[in-house]
Amino acid sequence: MQQIDNKLLNETNKFDNLFWVTVSKVLDVIKLQDCIASKFAVSLSQCEDETTRVARLFVELTEKKRYVLILDDLWEAFELKNVGIPEPTSANGCKIVITTRSLDVCRNMECKGIKMELLSEDEAWNLFLDKVGHSVLLTPSLEATMKLVAEECACLPLAIIMIARSMKGVVDEYEWRNALEELRKATGGLTNMEKVLEQLKYSYFCLRDEKFQHCLLYCALYPEDLKSKGRS
Repeated sequence: MQQIDNKLLNETNKFDNLFWVTVSKVLDVIKLQDCIASKFAVSLSQCEDETTRVARLFVELTEKKRYVLILDDLWEAFELKNVGIPEPTSANGCKIVITTRSLDVCRNMECKGIKMELLSEDEAWNLFLDKVGHSVLLTPSLEATMKLVAEECACLPLAIIMIARSMKGVVDEYEWRNALEELRKATGGLTNMEKVLEQLKYSYFCLRDEKFQHCLLYCALYPEDLKSKGRS
């Protein structure tokens, strides 16, 4: 998605504005409206009621003319007009890009669907190597075991990244074989989505410091679209 965003930013002759909004798993219209409006420094807090909010956002977006609105990770379909988002047309030159894990959401939003294919074996292996670190000693036997671990990730980017990072810098072949055995035990007979969840669980237990585990659990309490400030 980040690559698409970067490419669209360079399409300055086609679009005047690009707005990227991450949608919460549980659709909150008020929150979605506020998030979109914040992208162009507009506050809807002074609007007296829902109708006024919808009208204000509609006017603001209409004035932006040629824009791309990315609604990332949408779990539930909704009517654009109920939020205050103008229908994209050839006349206004606007586009709406939606990412979703559900084909039903895509159909109900009346989108032109583009299915994201799995990585090729070479792409998956290169991503795995990139995340695990090229400094890992690739002896023939170790490389073979590493490839088997990578294959357990079923060419799914999220699983590859999490498992590879959990094994980053590990050069002990015994640890790699143990990781392979544990992954096979955890994911045997499961669907791809169930495998990803088990692989995430495995990578969590691979965190070598209990403080990191607690930190991850703490972060998981917050929604993915929450804005937070770092503190040194």
